[in-house]
Parts: sequence; structure tokens; C-alpha cells
Amino acid sequence: MKRNQVLLIHGIFRKLGVFNKMSAYLTGRGWQVHRFNLQPNNATLGLDELALQVADYVDSNFPPD
Repeated sequence: MKRNQVLLIHGIFRKLGVFNKMSAYLTGRGWQVHRFNLQPNNATLGLDELALQVADYVDSNFPPD
């Protein structure tokens, strides 16, 4: 069965390391897991700008439908 890829996105003041255990768990069960650091992670950018970072990551790392 083909599974969708998983993108884990941290919250304010966090970094991708917060997902180490979850990423290992999901990968061990056959999921392809992605994670990256939003920059900056200190609430100085609005959600619209952070969302652009997510969109850019998805465009660069996920195959088109």
C-alpha cells in the first residue's frame, strides 16, 4: 500500500529535533517523513510568511500529484 508522505512542522521556539522520536517511530512503520526548521522560529514573522516556507519546502521535496 502506498502511503502519503508526512511533513512534521514544529511550533514557535522549537526546532525539528522536537520530532526525533516521532520521526523514528513513523519511519519504522513505513512512512516517509519530512521535517525542517522554520526560520526564524521566534514569532517575529507572521503565519503567512512561515506558510510560504512550508509551501517552498513541499514544492522542492514532494513529487507533484
